[in-house]
Amino acid sequence: MPEGIVNFYKYEIQRVTDRMLGEIELFGGKAKQIGARAANRTLQGVRTDIVHMVRKEYAVPAKDLRDKLWIKKATATSLAATLFEKGQISIPLVRYAARGKWIKANSEHFGKPVTREGVTVTVRRDSGRTLVKGGFIRQSPTFGTPQVMARVEEDQRYPLKVLYGPGYRTMLKRPDVELWVKRRADERMNQNMDRELNFLMTQWERGHV
Repeated sequence: MPEGIVNFYKYEIQRVTDRMLGEIELFGGKAKQIGARAANRTLQGVRTDIVHMVRKEYAVPAKDLRDKLWIKKATATSLAATLFEKGQISIPLVRYAARGKWIKANSEHFGKPVTREGVTVTVRRDSGRTLVKGGFIRQSPTFGTPQVMARVEEDQRYPLKVLYGPGYRTMLKRPDVELWVKRRADERMNQNMDRELNFLMTQWERGHV
């Protein structure tokens, strides 16, 4: 399986279930089901942790981050789970609360110089709004939505380029962040294993297992 942000390989899930083997044996062959459910629940929680962590530094909508984090779930027959990045990691600059001049395609103003103010965005929460000189907002034919754009050459109407904010991949590669994510994954895995076992224990006591 390719490396993701967080990986739970088969041997890692089994190692966690082995620590609770005495209790799991009460439930016959359910050890793999317990491990798979705990791993999947853990990665869902870690995805939420990452979104909250990134948004403490960057003023990007939570949905934009969550949509880029995909979980390959574990099953009892395929005991491995991974949290991946998917798609383009950089997020369009318009999503950073962009404000500025709107230029409609083919309007009388489109070929004229962009207003001096340009577009302002909030990228980092600790730095306020930032001016993007030469930027403007227009409907992107590629995205089908308004985007912050700029001319590749200032004195030429075309070509245009969509502007992007910083990707969060660099942040996730920082050693302190990698360690924090790993610790959160381990903590959540142990908590979720306990939760799964307690649930099955309750079902067993009620005669439902």
